[in-house]
Amino acid sequence: MYNWLEAIWDMAEAMNISAIATLVLAVATIALVIVAYRQVRAIRRQLTFNTILRIMKELGCDEARQDRDLVYTKVKEGADPQSVSWAEEDKEGMAKAIERSAIRLDRAAYFLLKDKAAKKEAPDWIWEITFHMWRLLKPFIRYSRELHTRKLYVVYFEQLGEEAERQYARVKKTQKQPLPDE
Repeated sequence: MYNWLEAIWDMAEAMNISAIATLVLAVATIALVIVAYRQVRAIRRQLTFNTILRIMKELGCDEARQDRDLVYTKVKEGADPQSVSWAEEDKEGMAKAIERSAIRLDRAAYFLLKDKAAKKEAPDWIWEITFHMWRLLKPFIRYSRELHTRKLYVVYFEQLGEEAERQYARVKKTQKQPLPDE
């Protein structure tokens, strides 16, 4: 005969089994969340690494280096925005070198500004190139914006260039040596 005491005992056993099952599920869920979190972190690190590799390829290719060398040389010789031929038949290639350099640095700046982790992980030479090229190209870019009425021309490069200037100003305060090109 089934009495009310046996019914209560059966309910207590069922609740214990249910509690144990709930506890096991909770532990399994926590373990899965931890694994998923680590996976997301690993994927994020990989994406940051890929971003930096892409920027390094963009700025380190032979054409980019040749363009920067031409810009460095011509500006040191006294080239200014009004003296550069902005026409398509640019004989010396100065306008094209300026354009390609600015666009490359704008692409790199876009990725660095949008990815905070990549910005922190970016090698120092990327900041150095940005700093020097922004100082050299700033008058040319501003002149080109006025000449062609392109107000948003290489705005990411401008943002990153100004940030690089601020960083170099902080570095300059802590160092006794002058910065290059001063």
